[in-house]
Amino acid sequence: MCLSLLICLKANTKPRLEGHWKEVKLDSEYKGPNLDKAVDQVFATALFEYYKCGDGKVSLPKRYVLRILEDVKRHFMTTSQLVNITIETDEKVIVVGDTHGQFFDVCNIFDTLGMPSQKNHFLFNGDYVDRGPFGVEICLVLFSFILSDPTHLYASRGNHETYYANKRYGFYDEVIQKYDRETYDFFNDVFSSMPVAHIINNTVFVVHGGISTTIKNIAKINEIPKGLEPQKGTFYMEYLWNDPMEQNGVKPSERGIGFYFGPDAVIDFLEENNLQLVIRSHEVKSNGYEWLNNESGCLTIFSAPNSESDGNLGAVVELQFDENKDVTCEIKQFRQVNGPILKIEKAPEEDKGKVFLFCYAPIILVTTSALAILLSCL
Repeated sequence: MCLSLLICLKANTKPRLEGHWKEVKLDSEYKGPNLDKAVDQVFATALFEYYKCGDGKVSLPKRYVLRILEDVKRHFMTTSQLVNITIETDEKVIVVGDTHGQFFDVCNIFDTLGMPSQKNHFLFNGDYVDRGPFGVEICLVLFSFILSDPTHLYASRGNHETYYANKRYGFYDEVIQKYDRETYDFFNDVFSSMPVAHIINNTVFVVHGGISTTIKNIAKINEIPKGLEPQKGTFYMEYLWNDPMEQNGVKPSERGIGFYFGPDAVIDFLEENNLQLVIRSHEVKSNGYEWLNNESGCLTIFSAPNSESDGNLGAVVELQFDENKDVTCEIKQFRQVNGPILKIEKAPEEDKGKVFLFCYAPIILVTTSALAILLSCL
């Protein structure tokens, strides 16, 4: 009986996403792109233009939002936690760092560097939400391009694609203002299925935070189950939260989560995995990018210009490979574009309490039930 309760509690810790969009009616006044079949290139491009030209005043019906979330979750659940990307010598991959709800700067990246295509791949490296007011729009556009062709655009999970961060730093408030708490839960359900890292041409390792201080071999990443919230003290959390430092060695991070790792750790990691370069994001840089100790093999890319009025540039990096799989990096910098201002109001505290219960109550209950089972066997 206790065992049945334990199984049920584990099974019910996530909202039901499968097929739920069919129960939601379409707003009769909606005049944007129609999603009457599976997401394709036409819809993805139309959605991008709809948001871009809407000046921050248009929205996608909840029915369509939930359908995109359901379909992209299904896609992510079929991918590995470490995704391999292979490109030819006449193709390139553009790695984009944190965008933090700055949708109109994402528009600028696409408008300047081209849309996702067979020759022009994009890899977005986490932190799409929080701080800026258009995290919903960034996610839905990126997810739509992934669904239209998953070999043209890739996306990693960042530390802000977790309940721990995004219920505190703005995304929860944004989704409550634009939709509701159910939709917020569904977004996080998708986030928990996103890949941890990517490896390009078996040469470049791309992850949001940094390398793990405890696990050197990247094959271990594929042992991380999908659908989890990363816990403090795990190497999953390290990949989302760790930062480089100029000194050799490792030490606990001042963030209170994760670690700092030095150039020696990067060299060991690259040698262990036969790689040339680590690309990570996670930190604001005044120039939008920063090499660790003068191109030592670790590059930080941050793509949200003037983040929280910091005055920083944004940057991306274009990667191309020769016949020997040697990589060439070209940094592209940009300033913040003039976009609409949207004020996101704080959600009521009682709703945030519900999020806490959704996140942690099942864990507490499962732990309590497991303890009861253990004691009954003594």
